[in-house]
Amino acid sequence: MPPIDHIVCPVDMSPSTRPLLALASTWARWYDADLHVLHAVPPPEMLGDPMGGMIVTTVHRPLQEVRADLERLVTEVVPEDLRSSVTVIEGQPVDAILHEAHGRPRSMVVMGSHGRAGLDRIVHGSITATVTHHTRCVVLVLPARLLDSAEPLPLFSRVLCAVDFLPSSLAALDHGLQLAGRVDGRIEVLHILETAGDEDALGLRHFSVPEYHAAREREALQDLRRHIPDRARRWCAVHERVASGNPGWTLLRVAEEMQADLIVMGSGDRYHLRSMWLGGATDRVIRMAHAPVLIVPASKSRPVEAAVEYD
Repeated sequence: MPPIDHIVCPVDMSPSTRPLLALASTWARWYDADLHVLHAVPPPEMLGDPMGGMIVTTVHRPLQEVRADLERLVTEVVPEDLRSSVTVIEGQPVDAILHEAHGRPRSMVVMGSHGRAGLDRIVHGSITATVTHHTRCVVLVLPARLLDSAEPLPLFSRVLCAVDFLPSSLAALDHGLQLAGRVDGRIEVLHILETAGDEDALGLRHFSVPEYHAAREREALQDLRRHIPDRARRWCAVHERVASGNPGWTLLRVAEEMQADLIVMGSGDRYHLRSMWLGGATDRVIRMAHAPVLIVPASKSRPVEAAVEYD
């Protein structure tokens, strides 16, 4: 498992800040990492008026006041024996988060998702989704459904890891196996097959449609098992599973069925055609999951294998 020396925790000073700080503190202690709490205040928005002047449409509190409030909150939530720091700056949140994370070697981002959807998501965008698509480090996301929790979340014991055999998901598999091994937990390794149309199956005359789907599942399961090293089965309980359907919805369904308390998945390989498919699933899971989601980028050290298609 890659060592983590720094955990960057961006907060927005909303009520969700407390559970987010509690989760970040738990992981910082587990990794023996420094915790860096970050709050970025967007610059004032300016609009032109009909007379040719400028109007300030948003007014923010002085940064010194915001910093004092955040330091007080960190003192209340973060244990004293953890190494922590507080940074309050003026700037765009995404830029500030990426700058802070990329400026610290072996870092991890712990952040929340407000679960925006529809028009609200189009208008305001998603800071979490943008960070996960552009960062080069691991990102742990606390979904909107858990941000209102008053109780600190347990670390985890049941891990669900989604694998589509692209480089980032293979890095996620490595990470998930080692995480489950460290807590003597259980990991479900899931590969999701896009549902094939009957016309595809009928093109193979020697197969009936049910036989065709069964053959695809067998091949996928064999390849899934091939990517799990034998030594990992001594660390933790490993179960492989192949399902069919929409990637995002199927992953959410399986997570609820097994009551996963951590979902691990790749960030997507943005230059691969299938990354559009994975990116949509990642965004949906971040917004709707009942468990924290760990997003892992592709590892530079792991050999890149060709993506496998089961057609």
